[in-house]
Amino acid sequence: MIFGTNLKIYNAKNDLVDLDDLESIFSVSPEGFGAAIENNIFNAGASFKSSGVDMKASSLKLNLYFGLGDDKSEMVEYRKFVEFLNYPPYRLVYTTDSYELMRGCVLSELTKSDINSNLVLLEQMTLDFTTPFYKEISETYTPETDVEGDGKIYSNYYVTPYVYESDYNGKSGVFSVFNNSKYIGTAKGSPVEVTVHGPCVNPYWEILDGSKILQSDGFLITVPEGYRLVVSSIVQNQRAKLIAPDGTTSDVYQQQDLSRSNFIMIPEGYSTLAFHNVSKATFKYREEYITV
Repeated sequence: MIFGTNLKIYNAKNDLVDLDDLESIFSVSPEGFGAAIENNIFNAGASFKSSGVDMKASSLKLNLYFGLGDDKSEMVEYRKFVEFLNYPPYRLVYTTDSYELMRGCVLSELTKSDINSNLVLLEQMTLDFTTPFYKEISETYTPETDVEGDGKIYSNYYVTPYVYESDYNGKSGVFSVFNNSKYIGTAKGSPVEVTVHGPCVNPYWEILDGSKILQSDGFLITVPEGYRLVVSSIVQNQRAKLIAPDGTTSDVYQQQDLSRSNFIMIPEGYSTLAFHNVSKATFKYREEYITV
């Protein structure tokens, strides 16, 4: 444990283990919250030039104490933790006095030794990260009854739409987004999950910089009343599914409009996300940090 911070971990069943619980399991000396970057460098005469950077895989190393509680149930707590780990992947939650961030991970190592003279188990665990640190930011668009004089998005679908300032912050399906992610050059944007609620026909959405369309996605599909179209660009869970009211899901990749860039990513800094042909839409994106 670092002073002023707390570590928790969730498994795939959404069960929770507090890694700073003195009564069951206690973590000390965590290592691996930084970033490892590989520079793609090539020779240019007597100098060298970078053609880009890539993130290196990184891991979190922890020392774990079992059996510090009054009942000294070190073996029981260890077995309970192994049972918890039986449902990967995991979501690490890193909390400080000012913020809370999550990070996807999988198990790389968990040692097992004999009980020491203090009647506790001291083991080492290594978690391989599968995502940067992130927090999820959500927004919802529900259309309101038009009032004369309200701003609108005007477009004939053959020219760039004009978005009026009064339409921002969800009105008319237009959101002004500020993505404060910190990639240090290793990524071009943050993944986003869009949910479009029926009824609607041929919904689509665009990322704009001013009047310039940067990215777009859409589906040539009818979404009936009560159905949801869920489209995610999250690498570990990329999908395009139509979900019925009873929870039945069907893949709709084949109905994605391939004339668009598809599976949008929210760029760093300011941009606009505009929805078209939708009755209700929600979206959540990951503000990501490669180090804390």
